[in-house]
Amino acid sequence: MNLSFFIARRYLLKQKGAFSSFIIRLCILATALSVAVMLVAVAFMTGFKYEIREKLFSFWGHVHITQKNANPYSIITPDPIKIDTALERQIRHLPHVVQIEAYAMRPGILHSADMMEGIQLKGIREGYHFAKGITFTGKGIDYSDTAYSKQILLSEKTAGRLNVKQGD
Repeated sequence: MNLSFFIARRYLLKQKGAFSSFIIRLCILATALSVAVMLVAVAFMTGFKYEIREKLFSFWGHVHITQKNANPYSIITPDPIKIDTALERQIRHLPHVVQIEAYAMRPGILHSADMMEGIQLKGIREGYHFAKGITFTGKGIDYSDTAYSKQILLSEKTAGRLNVKQGD
């Protein structure tokens, strides 16, 4: 038996009905309650951390291959690189690689009748796999033409904030 537990239990039982006994029990209850609240808070924080990380990875991906840049803080518009099929083949053979996608990104501003919002335009190729948690308004992009498509997909949240619908 633990010595400190033995002494505490003996003191608590000896003081039955005394004010110090009430204070000790109140302290035990408060400590147990605070530990339980901290455990719940840590569980919430871990869950939120996981959700935020998954949301970021669904938009940005886990790994980016870009050219070396003298200003590493300008990830908003990185310099384009040529697609190297040999490098792409090597990366595809690495374990845990699910997909490789080339894309172009540029900042932009969407303006509706009464709202403005800054966005990142992401140009994608046919066959691009969207993350499972993202929902869009309207139809998908039509790739039947050989030229670039002029269609834009907006998430439901962005379309709702701008108060726009398909065709606007």
